[in-house]
Amino acid sequence: ERTKMKKTIALAAVAALAGTAVAGNSITIDVSGVNSWGFQGDAQNEFIDVFVGAGASITNIAWDVNLTTLGISWADENTMTFNGAESVNVALGDAFTVSNANY
Repeated sequence: ERTKMKKTIALAAVAALAGTAVAGNSITIDVSGVNSWGFQGDAQNEFIDVFVGAGASITNIAWDVNLTTLGISWADENTMTFNGAESVNVALGDAFTVSNANY
């Protein structure tokens, strides 16, 4: 059931992205409501797949993230990984809990 929900979230997110390309071939990916419950790769984490097309190059990654941690989680534990290889830690060094902190 949980796996089915994750696949649905991923497919819905990709479908929602159709037509989001703007001038300069930029896209904005809305990650509102995406939850992270465990370490990187944990089956409970939600994910979004975005296909950029054959021959495409990603030359810049920027973010505007509001982050809230729960329990004993720290802000610097949140990581976004691209293509299973490149990772971005939006709150690097913030070893404390946060509530709606903007990065």
